[in-house]
Amino acid sequence: MAKKIKQPQKETKQPSKEAKQAKPAPAKAWYKNTMQLVVVLVILLITYICFSPALTDKKEFTNWDDPGYVVEQPLAKSLSKENINTLFKPSTQVMLNYHPLTMITLAMNYSSSELNAKPYAITNVIIHILNTFLVFYFLYLMSRKKFWVGALGALWFGIHPMHVESVAWIAERKDVLYCFFFLLSCITYIRYLETRKIALLFAVFVFFVLSCLSKAMAVPLPLVLLLIDFYFQRKINLKVIAEKIPFLAVAVWIGWNATQIQADQAIADYGTFTTLQRLMFASYGFMMYWAKLILPLKLSAFYPYPALGEDGGIPLIYNVAPLIALAIAAIPFWILYKRENKELFRVYVFGMGFFILMVALVLQFISVGAAVMADRYSYLPYIGAFFIIGMFVRIVLSWFSPEPGGPAAAVEGFLRTFTDPVLDPVRRVMPRTGMLDFSPIVVLIGVQILQAVIC
Repeated sequence: MAKKIKQPQKETKQPSKEAKQAKPAPAKAWYKNTMQLVVVLVILLITYICFSPALTDKKEFTNWDDPGYVVEQPLAKSLSKENINTLFKPSTQVMLNYHPLTMITLAMNYSSSELNAKPYAITNVIIHILNTFLVFYFLYLMSRKKFWVGALGALWFGIHPMHVESVAWIAERKDVLYCFFFLLSCITYIRYLETRKIALLFAVFVFFVLSCLSKAMAVPLPLVLLLIDFYFQRKINLKVIAEKIPFLAVAVWIGWNATQIQADQAIADYGTFTTLQRLMFASYGFMMYWAKLILPLKLSAFYPYPALGEDGGIPLIYNVAPLIALAIAAIPFWILYKRENKELFRVYVFGMGFFILMVALVLQFISVGAAVMADRYSYLPYIGAFFIIGMFVRIVLSWFSPEPGGPAAAVEGFLRTFTDPVLDPVRRVMPRTGMLDFSPIVVLIGVQILQAVIC
């Protein structure tokens, strides 16, 4: 018999101690990373500095909506059980809106400060700062914990000039408040997708109801939740739809009640404008919200409808607006849909879908009020745009080489040319803090103090 030849066993190499040490450690949570935690705190500080001019002792109520919400509004001057019950009655309207929770917060301000406008403004700014943090955390979770996507979106949200109206105007308490609960609902929903705990889904619903009771513009949230499902590639089936039925029921009721309240006074007769003109107004608003996102110029407290010509015509920009709006939404959709990398496509669908859903109700398909658009209407919708931009900026920056002489180094050198002459003297007198550079914060605070002294 032939002897079996024993094959030599291959020696399995055990990883060396050095190799084990070389294995990258899992990334820390943002709040455990000192640098990232400082960045978040700096963003919140910058947001506060930008809105601090609204917090001076000279702060006053405006003569536009503030009288109807606070100064001359008896419902804002009592926290009695009877008054709160009145606020929650569906037929109760304040300035043609049903938002009992907003009115309760204004009544709380009145109970402690009466008609001193400063505490009302402080409350608005505090809620806005909280919203800025929630935007960071929401985009951080949506981007699968990409820190700089959340940080960039939060910074832009916190200091964007289009948001001044929502924060500094006391009558717009409803904007910052409904956004606060809306973001809590979205964040909690993402946590629900991770754990599938029914208690979290119930919390999502509670936050949604609180958002609707702060402002009726929260009603698209059930559709936003479906967008989140799509983005995280959750299979859309009957169970997923059934989860949203209680949300849809509340949204339908809130929407119906708002329509009943505004039907007689705020909503213009449909015959005032033609259907085509309404489409043009909606497209113009959509286009201008994106334009002012990038270049927030010529901002105004009031954007009137265009004057009609003798032939009933409207300016050329309104005529071409539908084509521009379609291009803004459809061209990136088509390009990304054709790409093999579907993650970018999902990023765009979620971001643009979020923007469209949250702005659609104020695009003047149905004419409400006398303005064709308003800065305050961008407060929550812009979060979708910030998500798209943050994700794409991160992708573009990843293309640049960090090596000396590369594009990233060139950009850094260009920025240092202008900032170092200002920051270096501050760095020399500050105590060393390792890798962290706090000189920009000191300079920003110094500029704010100087401005306060001069002005």
